[in-house]
Amino acid sequence: MPPQDYVSDPSLGLSYEGPLTILTSTRTFSGGEDLAYVHQALGRARIVGERTGGGAHPVEHFALPGGYRCQIPVARSVIAATGSNWEGTGVTPDIVCDAEEALEQALARIAGVVQADRRSTPATLTAR
Repeated sequence: MPPQDYVSDPSLGLSYEGPLTILTSTRTFSGGEDLAYVHQALGRARIVGERTGGGAHPVEHFALPGGYRCQIPVARSVIAATGSNWEGTGVTPDIVCDAEEALEQALARIAGVVQADRRSTPATLTAR
């Protein structure tokens, strides 16, 4: 079977261009990791929390004799911006903290950005 590429359409543009903060934990896996990794690699988001689980490769399940089943990777995610992925290593947060503290840490940093913006542009907030 030939490789299957899944590519977003850049002509659609971004519907939100402001700052993003993504919270992670050791339980963040697969699709959640994809979201965090891609946005971090593109400089679109700050990741706050714990290193993620490290599951990038899609798998399929196969039946084996004796009632057993196995799980085999059938594809590999490759992010153009890095030429790699997060398989086995997870996504390393920009701000490392326990998952229970991630929301508080993120909100504190967001509040700092908003306060800085208000001082520099009193009439409007500037997304950074």
